[in-house]
Amino acid sequence: MRVVLDTTVFISAVLKPSGGSGAVLELCRDRQIHLLVSKSLIREIGRVLHKPKIQHVLHWDDGKITQFLRSLSAIAEVVPDDLISPILKSDPNDTFILACALRGQADVIVSLDKAHLLPLHPFQGIAILTPGDFLQYFHNTDALS
Repeated sequence: MRVVLDTTVFISAVLKPSGGSGAVLELCRDRQIHLLVSKSLIREIGRVLHKPKIQHVLHWDDGKITQFLRSLSAIAEVVPDDLISPILKSDPNDTFILACALRGQADVIVSLDKAHLLPLHPFQGIAILTPGDFLQYFHNTDALS
C-alpha cells in the first residue's frame, strides 16, 4: 500500500509516538506500508520542526532534526516534485502533498488537516484518511490478505 503522510501526521507522530500518527509512522518504519515523500514535503517537515512552539516541546537541535529527516528519506520512496497538481485554493501550501500522492501513485493520503485535505476525500481516486481511520482500514485490509 502506497501512502503519503502529510506534515501534521509527521509532527503528531514525533510529539506523541504512542498515538495514531505514531502507529502509522511505525508501520512505515517497519516497511509494512510504502511511504512516499517529496523533497518539498521533507523541507516542510523540517520547517515545522524548527517552529518555536514545536521546539518548546521537543528540544531538538538542528542535528537531531536533520537526522530525523534523513531517516524519513531512508525509509521512503522520494518522488520528484515535477508534477504540477491542481492548486488547492483553500490552502495552496498543501498542493505539494497532493502532487506527491499523484506522482507516487499513492493509494492513501493520511492527514489530520480537517480544514483542507480531509474534505477532498477521495482525491482523484486517492483516499484521504485520518490516522485512526487509516489504521482501521489497514488492519481490515491486512486481515483480508
